[in-house]
Amino acid sequence: MKQFPDLETELGNHIPAFSDLVAHLTRFRSKTGEIITTLISGEIIQLEDGDFFLSVIRDISELKQAQEEAREQESLVRALIDNAP
Repeated sequence: MKQFPDLETELGNHIPAFSDLVAHLTRFRSKTGEIITTLISGEIIQLEDGDFFLSVIRDISELKQAQEEAREQESLVRALIDNAP
């Protein structure tokens, strides 16, 4: 079974390498056990108390599912057209 990272591990892998993290696509296992696809963007910001990582995480699972369904429908239509008499 494929292991999915937790949020802290996934972000921690990228923070040292980049000062900005823009539109990073990754998958996580939610607390309910569901696999969700997310888009993460963030940057290191400097405040009086030190440096902090500010991030926005968007669940795009439904969008990815809709894209997959559209691809499947397109394949079906192409197959019908290619095999039409």
